[in-house]
Amino acid sequence: MNGFWLVPSAVVGTLIAASGTAAIRTGWLPKWQRRYVQRPRLWGYGQLLMAVYLGLQVTFGVLAGPDGRFVGVGAGVVLVFIAAVLMWVAQRPPRAG
Repeated sequence: MNGFWLVPSAVVGTLIAASGTAAIRTGWLPKWQRRYVQRPRLWGYGQLLMAVYLGLQVTFGVLAGPDGRFVGVGAGVVLVFIAAVLMWVAQRPPRAG
């Protein structure tokens, strides 16, 4: 990862973490997600895990050497899988018919 991606990734990770914290603490969701998310706290935990994943990718991708990148990517893959499952479970089931 180039140093060019450091600032945009940090900004996006911070925004995701802020949105996840708001969902956990108050149940608030952005307008475009309110229709689909049934359990906002669970969605918020998934977003926080995504933010941690993004922080790991930035940290290990920019600052660590080749051996550190392997550890960071491995931990990141596990976190993003858990986050995806949490966010999938938090969504409302599709309408029948």
